[in-house]
Amino acid sequence: MYPLVRNRLFKTDAETAHDAVIKWLKRFGRLPLLPRLVRTLYTVPDTNLKQELWGLTFENPVGLAAGMDKTGDESLLGWQAFGLGFLETGGFTLKGQPGNEKPRMHRIVADEAIINRMGFNNPGAEKAAQTLAYVKPRLRIPLFINVGKGKDTAIENAPKEYADIVEILWLCGDGFVLNVSSPNTLGLRALQGKDFLRAVVQAVQDRTKRLPLGRHREPKPILVKVAPDLTDPELDDVLLVLTELRVSGVIATNTTIGREGLSVPTDKAWGLSGPPLFPKSLRMVRYIHVKAPELPIIGCGGIRSLETAYQMRCAGARLLQLYTGLVYHGPRLVPTINRGLSCQL
Repeated sequence: MYPLVRNRLFKTDAETAHDAVIKWLKRFGRLPLLPRLVRTLYTVPDTNLKQELWGLTFENPVGLAAGMDKTGDESLLGWQAFGLGFLETGGFTLKGQPGNEKPRMHRIVADEAIINRMGFNNPGAEKAAQTLAYVKPRLRIPLFINVGKGKDTAIENAPKEYADIVEILWLCGDGFVLNVSSPNTLGLRALQGKDFLRAVVQAVQDRTKRLPLGRHREPKPILVKVAPDLTDPELDDVLLVLTELRVSGVIATNTTIGREGLSVPTDKAWGLSGPPLFPKSLRMVRYIHVKAPELPIIGCGGIRSLETAYQMRCAGARLLQLYTGLVYHGPRLVPTINRGLSCQL
């Protein structure tokens, strides 16, 4: 079924197809019974897949990466139906912004890859909070909220802005992801520098101390999402900050500005996702697991099959996230991975 749907979607440009899918998921998510029925068909009921982490229960390790849903609306209810173990929505900035000029998303079909320069197009934290206040109570799986600095925000003002966004959205999510690694917002990756990163994390931690606790009276997890293009010394600095400040975990990785592994050359300096990213993400997960074994890792980047999911788990990832793999292989990828992992765990 999905190959037919994909063929039709791929006749339009990538962002138009993405928007059409999100609109369909939004309508689907509003239905009273059908999403629950579909979830029973896509769910792999196996306790081997289940794990407790950060005071949250994950029925399986396969989640939705940030960027697929950027509004926090009922499309999340649609995604939930396809057997995912958790969701990540966003990224959200303090104020709404349109993102970068179109076109800003392009498929590289020969490599099952996508390049994009979306630029945090989103409705803003206040509006997202209003939407999520309706959606969140209807979700049965953990929800993470991805946050980032606005396009026009000076880097020295970023720590306060991250803290402000997290506070606005605090009651809407089970955990938060500090996105300091998107290549599509000018200056954002500078926040991975040791001093800037420390300032951002500390600002968020200081703010959240006075906010309500999460499930089971435990602090809500705060994770940091890192770029795959960091050198080993740069990543060592990041890990030093994360371990010193006892950050809850790390997502490895965001998209890459590198072009290794592409069979079709492109001159677009956009973030690359899909299989060409996988070796970088896998290496980074393995490196983090060795250097900071106490730091839980969500592996993200180029997972498109049971084999790649299993490799990521063996490298040290506790949880996994999908994006481009879903675009090319459809929602059946979720139970395919879960069934395979169930047999191998």
